[in-house]
Amino acid sequence: MGKSKSTLVLTLVFVDIPTFAKLRETEGEETAREFLGQCLALLEHVIQEYGGEKIRSVGGTLLCSFTDTQAALQASCAMLERVVAHNFGTKTPQTLRMGLHAGSVKLRGGSCTGEAVTTTSRMVTIAVPGQIVATEAILAEADAGMQARFEHLKDAERMEGRLKTVLYEVDWHGASSETPSTPGAIKMAQPSHQAPPASKEQGHEAGEEAEAEGEHPHTKDIGSKQTRHVLLRRVGQRKGKAKSSGATKMPTAASKAMADAAADSKSGSTGPVRFCAIWRENVLVVDDKSTVLRIGRNGDNEVVVTVDTASRYHARVEYRNGAIVLIDTSSNGTFVYNQTGDETYIQEGEVFLKGSGAICIGCQQDYPGAEPLLFWMA
Repeated sequence: MGKSKSTLVLTLVFVDIPTFAKLRETEGEETAREFLGQCLALLEHVIQEYGGEKIRSVGGTLLCSFTDTQAALQASCAMLERVVAHNFGTKTPQTLRMGLHAGSVKLRGGSCTGEAVTTTSRMVTIAVPGQIVATEAILAEADAGMQARFEHLKDAERMEGRLKTVLYEVDWHGASSETPSTPGAIKMAQPSHQAPPASKEQGHEAGEEAEAEGEHPHTKDIGSKQTRHVLLRRVGQRKGKAKSSGATKMPTAASKAMADAAADSKSGSTGPVRFCAIWRENVLVVDDKSTVLRIGRNGDNEVVVTVDTASRYHARVEYRNGAIVLIDTSSNGTFVYNQTGDETYIQEGEVFLKGSGAICIGCQQDYPGAEPLLFWMA
């Protein structure tokens, strides 16, 4: 029996934390991870304070929802104010960039899907650090005081054309305290038959044995249809042939479903498909003109990752016959998450990409040092 879906009209807030990537480069991995944990905890506290609901967080990004647009605006301003003012003990000044949009979404198992989610994730790519970008749907629902803080976003004509909406910059300085907050806003409803929380991970003894040999057991139940234990190898730390990761290949059914989806997308397309991704404040594109994006530890890749489970030339994204394909050539494989959080694992294989989601190189999304590559199709 499948999970039921319900449709709601919600205000979505997509938060990107550019400070996280900068800290990795300037102050080291440990400082960056400590900052991220503190920052996400602060953001989640603000979201709850204003009656919102966290949907998911991947790396240095967070997606949340509100049933009240005014509360979403106040929460967004409060998040920026508090993060900027908080003392995280780092030398690098901290900031956020954010996108807000409202529309119909489908709710399934606590996750949101739909065009509104895709639009919100795209908007954050044009925001600069310290900026809140919102659509005309947000402006229409804001009160007079907050509307006065909206100013048409400069040089946004191309993105406005793609998203089919007018974009605005919101002046957030001091805005969260101007109007009483609405903490009574109804939180996102959860299906009554939502699956219970996952039990604690099994196989503790096997994990200890693998760790003693230099491998790293890592398991996460993200609500996908298949949950498994995957042993991740720190590339370059051991000589000789690597042991098998123990992970299963991508299920045939999942591969076929994604291939069919890609075929459907091609047949109904009005123009060439384009893969877009956020990487350290830059937007990368793969399309019929820029046909390959290489990912790995070596410096000549377009995306250079530092996570210890990555290979020198780990994977690549290619444009092929009107579709976008992810090809893995690594020891540890690649994890792909779609916009609902479902996970697909490939190793020395390939898979069609569709919609939006995240790509994790050699490890799952909450592995220490993971650097998810956020993507969407334009």
